[in-house]
This record gives sequence, structure tokens and C-alpha cells, in this order.
Amino acid sequence: MVIDEAHVIEAWKDEFRKDYGELAALKIIVGTEVPWLALTTTCSTQTFEIIYTTLGMGESRPFYGIDLCSDRPNLAQWVRPMEYSKISMANLLAFLPQAPQNLSDFDKIIFYFLTRQQALRACTLCCSLITSPELRKGLLPFTAMNSEAYKETVMGQNKSDTGMRQD
Repeated sequence: MVIDEAHVIEAWKDEFRKDYGELAALKIIVGTEVPWLALTTTCSTQTFEIIYTTLGMGESRPFYGIDLCSDRPNLAQWVRPMEYSKISMANLLAFLPQAPQNLSDFDKIIFYFLTRQQALRACTLCCSLITSPELRKGLLPFTAMNSEAYKETVMGQNKSDTGMRQD
């Protein structure tokens, strides 16, 4: 479940768009297996607290927040139409460098899939196309089912230019 422009929850949940105030109820209906993502670029601490509470974040599963602040020229988001069918996973090939020599040749990318099986299949495909075992270590699947220690390792790996914690 993706809520884009989540900051409007603060302004609209009580009057104009009362349904925004009911988003936590939707979370109960769809269950904890459906991941939630709230996106906004204009979020004060007060607005964050309202979004967090309204969406029922952190109640039944861990909450991970990324604060990119407002001036992050090294980060970008793209939404691209797929050229090939979802089943083929051929769209992933566009994100792999032609002849990578080290991990810094890879863009830092997060892919979202509908199922864990699709995510693992995509990671397996990408790893099979990279001949160096050392470079394959940089391609890691990440799901809600992973241990907290694994998540910390993945999120800390090669992230020095993203503002993420690096151990």
C-alpha cells in the first residue's frame, strides 16, 4: 500500500478527505502481510507524528524511516514503464552495469515486488549475470521476514552517500 504525498493526511483527514483518517482501519482489513509505504517531501516532526499515528505504523511490525531532507542531489526516484512482461524480469537488465569492476559501479537501487518469491527470483537472476563472487555480495534480497541483524547489515552496506547508517 503506497500513500504518496502523505503530508496531506494532516490537512485533510478531519474535514475534506475524511477517508484519510480511516487508513489505519484499511491496514487491519488487508492484514500485516501487505507492506505500507508513506512518501512525502514536506514533513515536519508534527506532520510525521500524525502520519505515523493515522497509518498505524509500527504497531504490528517494525517501522523503518528514511529522512532524505530536502536537498539530496545524490538521490532520485524514477518510475519507469516496463518494456517486457513482469514474468520475464528482463527489465532488471537495464539497471546492471555492462562490465562492473567493483561495487561502486552499481547504482544503489531498491526494487519493490509484489511477492517475496518475485524479489528472490529477481535477485537470483541478477546474481547469475554477475560473474564475480565479490560483486554478487552487493546484491542482496531484503524482505520483512529477514532478521533484524540481516536488515541492519543490508541497510548499512555501501550506503555512505545516502545518509543511511553505516557500521
